[in-house]
Amino acid sequence: GFSLRVRIKMSLVSQPFLRWSSSSSRDFLVRRGWLPLAFGVRFFGATSSGGGSAGEDWKAAGLGARWAEPTTTMSDIVFVQTGFGCDQHGTSGANKAVARACRDAIMFNALPYMENIMRDNGLAGREDMLINVRVGVPSDLVNSVDVEAVRSSFPYGQMLPVEVVSGGLDFASGRVVTALGDTHDRAVVACVAVTVGIPAK
Repeated sequence: GFSLRVRIKMSLVSQPFLRWSSSSSRDFLVRRGWLPLAFGVRFFGATSSGGGSAGEDWKAAGLGARWAEPTTTMSDIVFVQTGFGCDQHGTSGANKAVARACRDAIMFNALPYMENIMRDNGLAGREDMLINVRVGVPSDLVNSVDVEAVRSSFPYGQMLPVEVVSGGLDFASGRVVTALGDTHDRAVVACVAVTVGIPAK
């Protein structure tokens, strides 16, 4: 397999130039210049808005992962990362938590050499790389996960069939916000494993 070492330059920032997640504590640290998280390149360029949607910037550019052909398999693994997502208003299911978990797994990673790796293997570029996503959610929500929404979380590559298994977590958030559609105080946590690799020839 391939061994890929990715170096990411980090520098202090005094302004929140990037769109961070809804964590007020992290936003505060970024504004004060105490959080050294100014990444030069982001692998998947997903935004960090409070919702579970991926960034509109790459969608506007016409990018988006596509489903791989059914017979496609992965030969060499280039990148593996895990992600965590929580929806404190989980009455409607796990999809928002899953989208956040996908974003969490990929948004702070850079693979600048991916184009070269793919071309060295006779492929066009990063649009031909394979993406495999394994999702863990509470058992009663396994069948409700929208795999199309998972695919749409990635701006390029070929998506292998998404595997959804029993996992994750649910817990009582201690509050019911009817304006957000809550019927009880269930919060849902999703975990994902994202693997990126090269198609087998």
